[in-house]
Amino acid sequence: MSRTALTLAAFWLPLILASAPVEIVEKVPTSRDTHDDSRYLLPKVSEPINYNLFLDITNYDFYSYNGTVEITFRYTGDQNHFYLNNDGLVIATESIKVTGPDGTDVPVANVIYMEEFEQIYFGFRDRLQTGEQYKIAISFQNNIGTELKGLYRSSYLAGNTTRYLATTHFESTYARSVFPCYDEPSYKATFNESKVAHTGYALEFLGNSLRTLENFFGRQYQLPKVDLIAIPDFAMGAMENWGLITFREQYLIYEEGVTTARTKQNIADLITHELTHMWFGNEVTPEWWTYLWLSEGFARYFEYYITSQLEPTWNLWQQFIVNNVHSALSQDCNSNNRMMSYYATDPAVLNDLFDYVVYAKSASVIRMIQN
Repeated sequence: MSRTALTLAAFWLPLILASAPVEIVEKVPTSRDTHDDSRYLLPKVSEPINYNLFLDITNYDFYSYNGTVEITFRYTGDQNHFYLNNDGLVIATESIKVTGPDGTDVPVANVIYMEEFEQIYFGFRDRLQTGEQYKIAISFQNNIGTELKGLYRSSYLAGNTTRYLATTHFESTYARSVFPCYDEPSYKATFNESKVAHTGYALEFLGNSLRTLENFFGRQYQLPKVDLIAIPDFAMGAMENWGLITFREQYLIYEEGVTTARTKQNIADLITHELTHMWFGNEVTPEWWTYLWLSEGFARYFEYYITSQLEPTWNLWQQFIVNNVHSALSQDCNSNNRMMSYYATDPAVLNDLFDYVVYAKSASVIRMIQN
């Protein structure tokens, strides 16, 4: 994925907004709290281009793993250091290797683990070359926990046998607990691709929803395919990983004559919601979590708008009023409620932003200006 400036492209918004295309480039006044310490942010001295990531998860019961990552990055600063995010990884310091633009080793003078701010500092004796590409290789290990974040362990029954699997949830700041990386939304890079399979109602609806979104946006989905995978233990309803969307099991598996009508609607709603993120959130990404409502608000809006065209008997636009407008109004009556554009840097705050403000309220505001 190439880096994309935070601009909601003009071919989308005129379709739903009567006003001019919305562009968020300048810093705008936003509500701040005590958790906006800039030290949580990676200093803007480098940017990733490509990750070559390997995770060895061959531990039979998925209790631990080892990994290596080679990051190709461009140095944009004019000093002798750069930073990566890291949270709790056991890193073999002697494994850290940096190569310069000509492929020769660049000796690392010192490595500082800034645990409070979940970062690693890499310092060098000489100044790095501005605009040039470097590579850093790191070996690391960590445990696989059961909390539904980062890389975690799940299980399911096959007959009377318990089987285990490992899965991930990275949003907002959990990728850094799995491998060293640039774990901020403005940084984009390419990764390798994996394959899974899917069947049934979800697959049929996926195709219909994807084609409808492509026609509505006037822009094709940017990958050659998209896969859906069900996870037994999953904190969110689903997660819009680019090209590989993960779902809580109950929101993807459909059985005729067994699955309720309500659950069938949830499956369709969530598929459209996550597919919308392929454009709003993945292809075009807010530069910081301040504008999370742009990604989630539009995804919630189209979740109803597009699905209502594919399943008109469900009366989704009538449901929208109750599920979103009334829900948001009932929760938005306190003077201390935060603004839609809300600035914070503390990971503990960022991971709690996924509430009615970015979903129901934001979608309701978008609906107000749809015509």
